[in-house]
Amino acid sequence: MKKVISLLLIAVLMFSLASCGLFESEKVFEIEGLSITLTNGFSENDAMLEDLQQAYTDLMNNADYTLSFPLEAVYYLENANIGISFLRCVPKAPSGLDLFKDGLRQGYLSAGYETSESKKEDDFRYFDVEIGDGKVMLACYEAESDQGASNNVFWVVQFACDSRYFSSYTETFLNWAKSVTVE
Repeated sequence: MKKVISLLLIAVLMFSLASCGLFESEKVFEIEGLSITLTNGFSENDAMLEDLQQAYTDLMNNADYTLSFPLEAVYYLENANIGISFLRCVPKAPSGLDLFKDGLRQGYLSAGYETSESKKEDDFRYFDVEIGDGKVMLACYEAESDQGASNNVFWVVQFACDSRYFSSYTETFLNWAKSVTVE
């Protein structure tokens, strides 16, 4: 009898671990010159792209700070708790990654959102923003062009979740952000 109960407890434990994502395998998503390694629990949601594009247009129109670059919503992935959006920017004038990230952060600040201080990793810059009940980590990347810095493309990858759970996802978001490669 003890053996049967032990086996049942092990089975329940295995199913609970599988449902919380511990046994999800990695999956590489390729998005127009950008790749990111996530878990296979994510799926694409095209319906969110239009809403995302409108939200960025509204944000930049309501900001006191005028950005010199258009952001285009390219791709949106989600699982039960996390949304990840991918935005591309081709600047109107040459700028570096830090200038791009600072301009984006300033846009949020001037629109009345609270942001964290900017942080730097080897290949990207990032900051966090509180938006309603959610919190977002924005990681900014630069894809260098063969035709010179004036043709560089910038990417923003946004990792979003309910603000109550953000601190428990922060390390995961950073690991995913570190997996990004841009061409």
